[in-house]
Amino acid sequence: ASAHSIGAITPIIVIVMAFVFLKEKIDTKTWVAVTCGFIGVLIILRPGIGMFDTKILIPLIGALFLSLYQITTRLASYEDENETSLFFTAVIGIIIIGILVYFYWINFNSKSYFIFIGIGFFYSLGYYFQVIALEKSPASKIQPFYFTTFFWAVIFGFIFYNNTPDKFTIIGAIVIILSGIYALKFKKNSN
Repeated sequence: ASAHSIGAITPIIVIVMAFVFLKEKIDTKTWVAVTCGFIGVLIILRPGIGMFDTKILIPLIGALFLSLYQITTRLASYEDENETSLFFTAVIGIIIIGILVYFYWINFNSKSYFIFIGIGFFYSLGYYFQVIALEKSPASKIQPFYFTTFFWAVIFGFIFYNNTPDKFTIIGAIVIILSGIYALKFKKNSN
């Protein structure tokens, strides 16, 4: 839970980077939506004292790299088509994972191939939609919607693993949904 809580600061890092590197104007309503979404995540995850462990550097570095990816994708959208970004991300990912797999390979059963194909398909589709979003909208404006990943994790956890959400998860999900609605309503009103 602590690792997910720390990783959930990605939108805040992106907003700061968008302000610094992309010269985007960040309004108060965007900050409010992102902060409320983050509070919703904290309600769901209820981080404990373990947050002060030195291992927090791993999700923190992950959040930093994910933020850099989003800023770089936004920068690339100024010059290249969405499909170009998707292609080069896939090629570089295959090369890097191809090298890493040499050191960490574990044999798996034939059923896993279908699961991996599904993972690859859905991840690529999600990534493609994220590239489109970053092309069409400032990076800072789409960050409040990042927190909906936790909402979907709760729903899919229930559907596929029969995990029933507790009251904190439900309250946190409501806060996340409301922050997303607030961000969406504000974006529509500002257009």
